[in-house]
Amino acid sequence: MQPLFSPGSGDEIISLIRSAKTSIDVEMYVFTDENLARELTDAAGRGVKVRVLLEPRVESSSLNSIAQGLDAGGAEVRWASVRYQLTHAKMMIVDKKQALVGSINFSKAAQNKNREVDVLLEGPALSQLVQTFEQDWADGSLVRAG
Repeated sequence: MQPLFSPGSGDEIISLIRSAKTSIDVEMYVFTDENLARELTDAAGRGVKVRVLLEPRVESSSLNSIAQGLDAGGAEVRWASVRYQLTHAKMMIVDKKQALVGSINFSKAAQNKNREVDVLLEGPALSQLVQTFEQDWADGSLVRAG
Protein backbone atom coordinates (compact mmCIF):
# COMPACT_ATOMS: atom_id res chain seq x y z
CA MET A 1 0.00 0.00 0.00
CA GLN A 2 1.40 3.37 -1.05
CA PRO A 3 -0.23 6.79 -0.43
CA LEU A 4 -0.32 9.50 -3.10
CA PHE A 5 -1.03 13.08 -2.12
CA SER A 6 -2.28 15.97 -4.16
CA PRO A 7 -1.29 18.53 -5.20
CA GLY A 8 1.60 16.75 -6.80
CA SER A 9 0.17 13.33 -7.67
CA GLY A 10 -0.14 13.90 -11.41
CA ASP A 11 3.22 12.42 -12.37
CA GLU A 12 2.55 9.29 -10.32
CA ILE A 13 -0.89 8.83 -11.90
CA ILE A 14 0.60 9.29 -15.38
CA SER A 15 3.35 6.79 -14.57
CA LEU A 16 0.73 4.25 -13.49
CA ILE A 17 -1.23 4.77 -16.72
CA ARG A 18 1.94 4.39 -18.78
CA SER A 19 2.81 1.16 -16.96
CA ALA A 20 -0.38 -0.56 -18.17
CA LYS A 21 0.14 -3.57 -20.44
CA THR A 22 -3.38 -4.96 -20.94
CA SER A 23 -6.13 -2.92 -19.26
CA ILE A 24 -7.08 0.27 -17.46
CA ASP A 25 -10.49 0.59 -15.83
CA VAL A 26 -11.43 4.03 -14.49
CA GLU A 27 -14.48 4.93 -12.42
CA MET A 28 -14.39 8.67 -11.84
CA TYR A 29 -16.77 11.20 -10.33
CA VAL A 30 -15.19 14.34 -11.87
CA PHE A 31 -13.00 14.01 -14.96
CA THR A 32 -11.92 17.31 -16.49
CA ASP A 33 -8.13 16.93 -16.82
CA GLU A 34 -7.22 16.83 -20.52
CA ASN A 35 -3.69 15.59 -19.77
CA LEU A 36 -4.98 12.47 -18.03
CA ALA A 37 -7.51 11.93 -20.84
CA ARG A 38 -4.67 12.15 -23.37
CA GLU A 39 -2.62 9.62 -21.39
CA LEU A 40 -5.57 7.21 -21.43
CA THR A 41 -6.08 7.60 -25.19
CA ASP A 42 -2.34 7.10 -25.69
CA ALA A 43 -2.65 3.86 -23.72
CA ALA A 44 -5.58 2.77 -25.90
CA GLY A 45 -3.48 3.61 -28.94
CA ARG A 46 -0.77 1.19 -27.83
CA GLY A 47 -3.30 -1.63 -27.44
CA VAL A 48 -4.34 -1.30 -23.80
CA LYS A 49 -8.07 -1.88 -23.25
CA VAL A 50 -9.27 1.35 -21.60
CA ARG A 51 -12.74 1.63 -20.05
CA VAL A 52 -13.94 4.82 -18.35
CA LEU A 53 -17.13 5.06 -16.31
CA LEU A 54 -18.26 8.64 -15.61
CA GLU A 55 -20.92 10.19 -13.36
CA PRO A 56 -23.60 11.72 -15.62
CA ARG A 57 -24.91 14.24 -13.09
CA VAL A 58 -21.65 16.17 -12.68
CA GLU A 59 -22.11 19.79 -13.73
CA SER A 60 -19.10 20.45 -15.95
CA SER A 61 -18.86 22.12 -19.31
CA SER A 62 -15.85 20.00 -20.25
CA LEU A 63 -17.14 16.55 -19.22
CA ASN A 64 -18.86 15.84 -22.55
CA SER A 65 -15.72 16.98 -24.37
CA ILE A 66 -13.56 14.67 -22.25
CA ALA A 67 -15.95 11.75 -22.86
CA GLN A 68 -16.00 12.39 -26.62
CA GLY A 69 -12.20 12.69 -26.75
CA LEU A 70 -11.75 9.44 -24.83
CA ASP A 71 -14.19 7.67 -27.14
CA ALA A 72 -12.55 9.08 -30.28
CA GLY A 73 -9.17 8.04 -28.90
CA GLY A 74 -10.14 4.39 -28.55
CA ALA A 75 -11.33 4.21 -24.95
CA GLU A 76 -14.73 2.73 -24.14
CA VAL A 77 -16.86 5.25 -22.25
CA ARG A 78 -20.03 4.64 -20.28
CA TRP A 79 -22.13 6.75 -17.94
CA ALA A 80 -22.79 5.41 -14.46
CA SER A 81 -26.20 4.13 -13.52
CA VAL A 82 -28.57 6.63 -11.93
CA ARG A 83 -29.83 3.99 -9.49
CA TYR A 84 -27.47 5.50 -6.91
CA GLN A 85 -27.84 9.11 -5.82
CA LEU A 86 -24.32 9.59 -7.23
CA THR A 87 -21.46 7.38 -8.34
CA HIS A 88 -18.87 9.21 -6.29
CA ALA A 89 -16.17 6.55 -6.67
CA LYS A 90 -12.67 7.54 -7.72
CA MET A 91 -10.63 4.52 -8.76
CA MET A 92 -8.37 3.28 -11.50
CA ILE A 93 -7.48 -0.40 -11.89
CA VAL A 94 -4.40 -1.20 -13.99
CA ASP A 95 -3.89 -4.67 -15.47
CA LYS A 96 -6.11 -6.02 -12.66
CA LYS A 97 -2.92 -5.96 -10.55
CA GLN A 98 -2.86 -2.45 -9.09
CA ALA A 99 -5.61 -0.03 -8.08
CA LEU A 100 -5.56 3.62 -7.21
CA VAL A 101 -8.43 4.45 -4.82
CA GLY A 102 -9.20 7.54 -2.79
CA SER A 103 -10.35 11.12 -3.06
CA ILE A 104 -8.41 12.31 -6.12
CA ASN A 105 -10.69 13.16 -9.03
CA PHE A 106 -9.19 13.39 -12.51
CA SER A 107 -9.66 17.15 -12.43
CA LYS A 108 -7.27 20.08 -12.60
CA ALA A 109 -8.36 21.25 -9.15
CA ALA A 110 -7.71 17.84 -7.59
CA GLN A 111 -4.34 17.61 -9.31
CA ASN A 112 -3.14 21.15 -8.63
CA LYS A 113 -5.08 22.88 -5.85
CA ASN A 114 -6.90 20.53 -3.47
CA ARG A 115 -5.46 18.45 -0.65
CA GLU A 116 -6.38 14.95 -1.79
CA VAL A 117 -5.14 11.45 -1.05
CA ASP A 118 -5.25 8.14 -2.91
CA VAL A 119 -3.83 4.78 -1.98
CA LEU A 120 -2.16 2.49 -4.50
CA LEU A 121 -3.18 -1.08 -3.68
CA GLU A 122 -1.97 -4.48 -4.78
CA GLY A 123 -2.94 -7.96 -3.66
CA PRO A 124 -6.14 -9.74 -2.63
CA ALA A 125 -8.18 -6.57 -2.04
CA LEU A 126 -8.14 -5.97 -5.79
CA SER A 127 -10.59 -8.75 -6.54
CA GLN A 128 -13.42 -6.91 -4.80
CA LEU A 129 -12.56 -3.65 -6.58
CA VAL A 130 -12.49 -5.43 -9.94
CA GLN A 131 -15.82 -7.10 -9.18
CA THR A 132 -17.41 -3.78 -8.19
CA PHE A 133 -16.11 -2.05 -11.31
CA GLU A 134 -17.44 -4.86 -13.51
CA GLN A 135 -20.90 -4.57 -11.91
CA ASP A 136 -20.96 -0.78 -12.24
CA TRP A 137 -19.73 -1.07 -15.85
CA ALA A 138 -22.50 -3.58 -16.65
CA ASP A 139 -25.09 -1.23 -15.08
CA GLY A 140 -23.73 1.77 -17.01
CA SER A 141 -25.14 3.30 -20.17
CA LEU A 142 -23.76 4.60 -23.45
CA VAL A 143 -26.17 7.56 -23.14
CA ARG A 144 -25.69 10.30 -20.57
CA ALA A 145 -28.69 10.39 -18.25
CA GLY A 146 -29.29 12.69 -15.37
